[in-house]
Amino acid sequence: MSVYILTKTGAARANEGLTHELFRHGYDLSQLDSARQRTAVDYLIAQHHAGKTVMGMAGIRKAIEIGMLDKAGFAGADGFVTDAETGEYKAVLVVRNTHPELVKKAKRVKKAVGDLELIGSIGPIKFFRQALRS
Repeated sequence: MSVYILTKTGAARANEGLTHELFRHGYDLSQLDSARQRTAVDYLIAQHHAGKTVMGMAGIRKAIEIGMLDKAGFAGADGFVTDAETGEYKAVLVVRNTHPELVKKAKRVKKAVGDLELIGSIGPIKFFRQALRS
C-alpha cells in the first residue's frame, strides 16, 4: 500500500523514521495511467525490435537525475528513441487529448530536442501537429 503526497520533499519527510517507504510523491501517480503507459510501451517495443535503443519514462527520469539527459528537453516525455546507426534521437509523447498544457509540454520538448514523435489517436495527433506549427 502507498499513500500519495504531492511533493517529493513531503513524501521524504513523511517517510522519515519508517522502516519501509509508505509515502510516495505525486509524480509516481503517472505510473497509474495504464492506457498511456501501454501505448508508450508498445511503441518502444516496436522501436526496439527495429534495432533502436529505447528508454521509457522511468529511464528518462533517472537519466535526467544523473545528468545524462537535459531536464528542459526530456522532462515529461513518454519515451526516448536513439538510432545508433544514424545517431538520430527523438523524444516520444503519447497524445490522448488536446489539453492546452499538453500542447505546451509538446512545444517545449520539441523545441529542446528537435525531433518529437507523437503517438496515440489520429485525431488529437492531427491537432497537435497543427498546434506545433503555430
